[in-house]
Amino acid sequence: MRSRIYAVALLLLTLSSVLLAAEQASVINTEVTVVNRDDESEQSAFEASLVQALETMTHNENIGKSPEAARLKKSARDYLLEFQYEENADEGWLLHSQFDANALANALKEDEKGADKLMKDEVLFWLVYRRNDRAGEILSRLGNEKLVQRVRKAADAAGIKAVFPLYDLRDKALVTADDLVSGYVEGVEKATGRYHVAQYLTGIMAREGKVWRVQLEQFGVVAQAESPSSTRALRLALAQLRADTAEIASQTAVATSIRIAVAYVKSYSDYKKLSRYLESMPGIASVKTVSNSGDVAVFDIVLKETDGAWLKALEEDDVLSRSSGEIPGVSAADYQFQMISGG
Repeated sequence: MRSRIYAVALLLLTLSSVLLAAEQASVINTEVTVVNRDDESEQSAFEASLVQALETMTHNENIGKSPEAARLKKSARDYLLEFQYEENADEGWLLHSQFDANALANALKEDEKGADKLMKDEVLFWLVYRRNDRAGEILSRLGNEKLVQRVRKAADAAGIKAVFPLYDLRDKALVTADDLVSGYVEGVEKATGRYHVAQYLTGIMAREGKVWRVQLEQFGVVAQAESPSSTRALRLALAQLRADTAEIASQTAVATSIRIAVAYVKSYSDYKKLSRYLESMPGIASVKTVSNSGDVAVFDIVLKETDGAWLKALEEDDVLSRSSGEIPGVSAADYQFQMISGG
């Protein structure tokens, strides 16, 4: 068993935490299309790339129009680590650039207005919108603007700056609407890394007739609400989520985190049954799905107590049993179990 500090992240980010994130992810990658490669066109391309990097860092889609951006664009090359051209099948070339995130963060810090932008409270929202029986749609910066604005309005009321993914080809390769609906977060965690935020949440917004149903999840905590108003349903769910995560934070300022792997999870029904079972066990603060692939599900569990109450309860139930051997393809799990048929 491994112990580690588990503290539920605060929803208010400070400038120092953003700068720390920039240090940990010190490179920002950009990509722009270039039609010509003369000096003037190349300078324009570097300026566009720098604006793209600033948007990634500040999550402000309008920062390119700001005085700070105008100042930094003049010396865009000073923040470059490296760049290269790639032939574009459609037209011209793709300019791939890498910018020094630390240098950009420090440059913004020198400007009071730029610092204010970095001090916004930011959470990346991975939300699926579903209407009646239609397929789910992941809300992004570039789609369903009306609904995105409603989410931002509700988040503002809760003291949160809602940031949305680009959901471009890079994101689509890692995250699908079905992933978010099923609670599979491995791809979400990988995709979130490019956005330089301290935290994210996942959820579903479903419109069924005249009723909006919202389900949000963060740190293994699930909040649900419904209302004829999408904004009100969001506000209720966000308020519940904040209250519940704050309660867990007070209970588990220092807690034990373990990872378990379970084999013979033969269906989605088995997986949901297993998730509910783990969440109901004594001594468990939260359960987060790491992966659910083939017939093996992996979970990260935060324990409220270290007296082994959860393990004792598990041994008394007929749901899981200790695995007789190593589960293929699973590493770094503290416990390995298998589902009991009919359990």
